[in-house]
Amino acid sequence: MKHSIKILAIPFLVLAFSQSVSANLPANISRTQLTQKAEQGNEEAQLMLAARYGKGYVDIPKDCSQSIYWFTRAAEQGSALGQFSLAMAYEQGDCVQQSHNQAVKWFKAAAQQNIPIAQAMLAQKYYRGQGVRQNRAEAKEWTGRACDNGIESACHNYRLMNEGKY
Repeated sequence: MKHSIKILAIPFLVLAFSQSVSANLPANISRTQLTQKAEQGNEEAQLMLAARYGKGYVDIPKDCSQSIYWFTRAAEQGSALGQFSLAMAYEQGDCVQQSHNQAVKWFKAAAQQNIPIAQAMLAQKYYRGQGVRQNRAEAKEWTGRACDNGIESACHNYRLMNEGKY
């Protein structure tokens, strides 16, 4: 494929989102307190814990299985960031076995919540037929949505699609 979405450094993106999402939790919250809040279903705590386990953080050693566990908990509760983070893990095979099917499942969930980068990634999956039956009409639809939501590379791709060059 000639054109593809330029992907940001995803771990940095996830960490940045988790810090902004976790604005209501103190940065120095202990693992015990964070885990208690996460177990009670607090989305912010789940995302913060997942990000910290994903990279290792002060009193939290790096632990991929725990990172995926907490991203999954958040995603299953409807967290768009949890869904996107889980999709990226499956897309890249980061802490889990790579699975295009699972990546599509979670990109779609996040895209339906209007997460622009998830819309762009889902468009690429439809375009390539990875984890989903190839469908250029769906690819164009999701590319257009990503463009409408500010993803410049999606706007470029959308123009090319309309010109029949993509």
